[in-house]
Amino acid sequence: MRRRLLRSSLALALAALLALALPLAIAVRGVLEARALDALQGSVEQFALVLDVTTRSCSELQLRVTQVGDAPAEISVLTVGGGLLVTTSADGRTRVGAEFADATAGRIGRRVGAGQLAVAVPLSTLVCGRPVVLHATQPDTALRGQVQAAWILIAGVGAAVAGAAAGGAWWLGRRLAQPFEALAGSARRLGQGDFSARATRSGLPEADDIAAALDDTAARLGRAVERSTAFTADASHQLRTPLTALRLQLETLEAMDPDRPEVRAALTEADRLEATIDDLVTLTRVDGPDVEADLGAMIAERLPGWRALAAEHDRRVDVEVLPVPAVRVRPAAIAQALQVLLDNALEHGTGTITVRLTPARPDEPDASLRLEVLDEGPVHGTLRAAPAAERSRGRGLPLARALVAGEGGQLTVSATPSGTCAMIVLPTTG
Repeated sequence: MRRRLLRSSLALALAALLALALPLAIAVRGVLEARALDALQGSVEQFALVLDVTTRSCSELQLRVTQVGDAPAEISVLTVGGGLLVTTSADGRTRVGAEFADATAGRIGRRVGAGQLAVAVPLSTLVCGRPVVLHATQPDTALRGQVQAAWILIAGVGAAVAGAAAGGAWWLGRRLAQPFEALAGSARRLGQGDFSARATRSGLPEADDIAAALDDTAARLGRAVERSTAFTADASHQLRTPLTALRLQLETLEAMDPDRPEVRAALTEADRLEATIDDLVTLTRVDGPDVEADLGAMIAERLPGWRALAAEHDRRVDVEVLPVPAVRVRPAAIAQALQVLLDNALEHGTGTITVRLTPARPDEPDASLRLEVLDEGPVHGTLRAAPAAERSRGRGLPLARALVAGEGGQLTVSATPSGTCAMIVLPTTG
């Protein structure tokens, strides 16, 4: 944020400097040109006055022009028709422009261009038998030096102002960015479950208002989480106590009659219920996963329980696990979602259940892996609120979908040529 503010402030300052410096540079050049032309015009007008007063013939006028020593570099006398009467130019020629047309019309003409300063003054003498024009030119070398020096000065002042603006922008950016960076750090700690985090006050009213609202949110969330944690602990205790008693009774029955399969099935269900309680207690924690989860290991750990449950329905569970990218999810959430999908497959499907873990397809650029539960049963049912492919698979699907969405993934159920596919797509680790 600080860098963005600095760049924005510098860009604004530079734009303002350019908007001021460019017109100023043009104006300074115009002033210097006018000053140089004024100086040249003054000299030419003085010489023109001398010629008008003292010359008595055209040859005398030509002689005085050729004998001038302190006049501008080149002086010429031309008729109003453009004929050259005399010139001091080394090559015997003179170059005229718009200034000559002004002089033939009775006005003083001036021009800057083509490396020259030019002034043309109409003479009142008619010693040459017709009106003539006194034309003078001077190289603009000195003018260019003055303009260059002025522009360098403007550039130096602009650089100094830009440096001052950069310093001011840096200070302002730091002044504005620090409070919001501190707020971002407090919000980050709050998101990580540290509800004791409190935002510092900076004296900036807007930032302090946000800090107060963030502190209030942290306090409210902290109280809510404390109540939720206490309730979860109490509920877990209340569930585990009768579950432990039930397990002891089932183990006693099993010891008395080891050949009763229904007792073994009940113990298996008790184990699954206890694992479910553990997962749900884990999911109530607000802190996110700190490590990348190995879903292949999670599937291998849960597979014996799934197969035992499927065997009670005379079904089989196969697993296909391919190398997949790591993902940052809570294994308990994915395990519970998988359990829901397996329960639905056992209740509504037929044939072998396949749990497949594969990398995402190329047409899923934001996904990392796909976790599929397939069975050989048709899609049927009457859950009208769900998509057609999910109407027979509605048991627990809202919970499973919420668990997957909480991990940034997506759960879909669709029909396949061989049965039904429930698929979890998880995003890449970022």
